[in-house]
Amino acid sequence: MHESIVRHGTGFAHESRVPLLASLSRPMSPAISMIPAHRSAALRASKTHTGRVARIAATVLFVGVAGVLPAPLLAQLPGLPVLQNAFAAPGIALAGNVGSGGGDLAFAGAAGWAPGGGRLQLSIGAGSFTPDSGSASGAYGGRASIALPFLFARDGAFGLAAFGGVGGATRKDVSLTTLPIGVAIGYRRALGTTRTLSLYGAPFYSRTSLTVRDSTATSNLVRFSAGADVALLRSVGVSVGLESGGKAKDGKPGPRGTLVGFGVSYKLR
Repeated sequence: MHESIVRHGTGFAHESRVPLLASLSRPMSPAISMIPAHRSAALRASKTHTGRVARIAATVLFVGVAGVLPAPLLAQLPGLPVLQNAFAAPGIALAGNVGSGGGDLAFAGAAGWAPGGGRLQLSIGAGSFTPDSGSASGAYGGRASIALPFLFARDGAFGLAAFGGVGGATRKDVSLTTLPIGVAIGYRRALGTTRTLSLYGAPFYSRTSLTVRDSTATSNLVRFSAGADVALLRSVGVSVGLESGGKAKDGKPGPRGTLVGFGVSYKLR
């Protein structure tokens, strides 16, 4: 599952200062030096105002574009990697996901929602899970994440979030349940005027239980996931990622290798 993306402003302001700092090392051109003092002051004021408008526009653009990154990707279903972004996009988003690893295969649809502040995000999903040996079964999942205070989050490029979820699959007398909890760190930046890239990673603890009639087996693993979200359009994004780490022992439930996943999302509003 993946939840993706957006809180506050951006650190683009420093970009507009680069030409100014570079110009300090060069002599003033004769044309500029001949401008009357009062006109020169007015020109500087105009440039300052224009620079502020440009920085505000860049911030609005960054938030608007980054907000469409896939929020509900891989909503905690068995067979899908536990992908978690540190940013949440306000509004509602839908996603289609596919995941595979160790012979398992999963397909799922998911939906995510975040309030206007973008600090909290909720997502749910449902689909099909096919283990390496056995037939397909129905699968479900849900997750919640909340943004955490972060020293480097002031410029809007970095974020930190805590998350927890539940997922499972059932078929006849067999029930599989997974409970992950962890922390995600993310980085984002604009790509031109219509696209945004976000990279993230999340270490997490996962408890998996398998119940067959009256017998239950469990495993406790520490895993790590990493992923990338790309907003291709203002309402369409794609996500890709993987999960690896601790492996379940023989006879115990849980992943035994690396899981990979891919998703496409659409932001409703």
